[in-house]
Amino acid sequence: MRLLPERTVPDQRGSITVIAVFFALVIAGLAVTMIEVGLASRRLQSRGDSNLYALEAAETGTAFAEQEIQSQTDPDGDGIGNVSGTYAGMRFTTTATPDAATPGRYTIDAQGWHGQIGRRIETCSRLVPGTAWDYGLFAKDGLVLGSSGTKTDAYDSRLGPYVTQAVNVDKNGSYALMEGSIGSNGSIDLSSQVHVYGDATPGPGSTVAMSNGATVTGDTTPAAETVDLPPTPLAEFQAAATTNDNGKWLTTGKVNYDPVTKDLIVNKGVTITLTGGTYFFHSITLSGNAILKIVDGPVKIYVTDLASLGGGIIANATNKPHNLQFYQHPYPLPAGASMGNNKGSFSGGAGASFVYYAPETALTLSGNGAVMGSIIGKTIDLKGGGSVHFDIALREQMMGGRVRLQRLFWRDLRPPQR
Repeated sequence: MRLLPERTVPDQRGSITVIAVFFALVIAGLAVTMIEVGLASRRLQSRGDSNLYALEAAETGTAFAEQEIQSQTDPDGDGIGNVSGTYAGMRFTTTATPDAATPGRYTIDAQGWHGQIGRRIETCSRLVPGTAWDYGLFAKDGLVLGSSGTKTDAYDSRLGPYVTQAVNVDKNGSYALMEGSIGSNGSIDLSSQVHVYGDATPGPGSTVAMSNGATVTGDTTPAAETVDLPPTPLAEFQAAATTNDNGKWLTTGKVNYDPVTKDLIVNKGVTITLTGGTYFFHSITLSGNAILKIVDGPVKIYVTDLASLGGGIIANATNKPHNLQFYQHPYPLPAGASMGNNKGSFSGGAGASFVYYAPETALTLSGNGAVMGSIIGKTIDLKGGGSVHFDIALREQMMGGRVRLQRLFWRDLRPPQR
């Protein structure tokens, strides 16, 4: 029997070792790569977080700046809207620059840092009224000014008469302060050389139309929300109808007054002088060149149906609009009185200093004279080129004031670092 040679089995232990080492290296490489990817992702996330924190710091600084601007205070003495500080481990600094051409408008440059990462943003904001008592003219419905020569500006009655403050001059004539803003909860239409030294603020979603040489020195940006124009409370009218100073006046001639219907007619050429107190009328009429004169105040006049003052003259000897206040609303007072006019008319003049609040009444200003103070109505019609000089003292005296800040734009001046 023939024996076959034995077959030899090759030693595979070396190959297995090589393969094991290879896979170990691959796994180690993958582990290192995963660690590096994780670290890179962590660094990227950390940088992203720092960018967000830096942006939050810049926004925090902007908020502090806006607080100073809105309150018009400068607690740290470095200029209104200029602030710096820290917040939750972040740093910020802001610089607020007022717009010289548009009073009440500010550009805020804010920078924020988190560690070495910084962000920079720019916002532009403007102060807007909290009530209608920050406007020379304000209409609940659309406002139309189309009489050639009509002008609005502002002054401060606490500093003296308007004529002593109208010391600025441009191509459109003299003016005092560029704060004679007008407004509406609807649209605004300006034409025929109407000049507004201040803002013209239409209601939300509405616009300002200008033609035939009309100009506005300030903003025409629509308001973010409508201005609340509540009626003078019925209880206040009822109290005035019950207890008033009617009849306690001086006259230079005949007047017709009915104490039952509360209707007053001041005859042609007659002067009626009212002293500080409360007066209530269903209607009040000034005949040709009759004079309604005020020597002290405040004088509050409540009207429920008709105030026909355009045929006469309003003469406020105190030169302070706050001392002569008209309130008109179509309440059915006095009892049994006939209602149906609900109109108000007046003319301007050297002594026409007053405030008029009638958010549900159509008002007309006639003649080419001026009114010092503020007029608020459902609609307002200026005829004859009369002017309105807003008294900025009314912001405090009539509980108005700039109480809200409106942002006009926001820009990212230093985008996130990647």
